[in-house]
Amino acid sequence: MAAPAWKSLKGMRRVQAEFKHLSADIESRKFDFIQELSLAGDNLLTWQLNLHNFDNDLPGGKQLNQDLQCLHTMYDQDHIVMQIEFPKDYPHQPFFVRLVSPR
Repeated sequence: MAAPAWKSLKGMRRVQAEFKHLSADIESRKFDFIQELSLAGDNLLTWQLNLHNFDNDLPGGKQLNQDLQCLHTMYDQDHIVMQIEFPKDYPHQPFFVRLVSPR
């Protein structure tokens, strides 16, 4: 399997290419558990993901789905919101993942 074309890119060009690639994968339903991918504001270095419908066959996936059902019943929210922040010198420095909701 060949390496993705964006793998040799750095910084903002790399983040932009990965965002475009992941968006296409989500649109083609490659990752059913990602409900939505967007930029936080208009900042390319900060992504927001809504996650739901985890694989019940994976350890923890079934429990996450049960927890999301409870969350939906209590707060009318059926997904997890996560934020990914990329440093300007990505991939030389790692990105940071934050759980936004529920908290």
